[in-house]
Amino acid sequence: MRINIFEGVQIPFVGTTIGSACVFFTAVVGFWIGILFLLALDYLIPHLHVGSDQAEGPKSKFDDDLGCGTGVRGEE
Repeated sequence: MRINIFEGVQIPFVGTTIGSACVFFTAVVGFWIGILFLLALDYLIPHLHVGSDQAEGPKSKFDDDLGCGTGVRGEE
């Protein structure tokens, strides 16, 4: 009878542990997908950083005047 009680307590514990591990794994995977997405945007979109005159990312074909409000600078 003691073995049945122990197994009855252990089964929900193991199920909860496995369920929480799946949730943690899903959160970690989503976190890294988000980081990779932001890095891809950083490389694909031309932009300026605060206090910098050098554009980062691929060269843009837009005029220099467009850079005033959008952060996009043309080729210099």
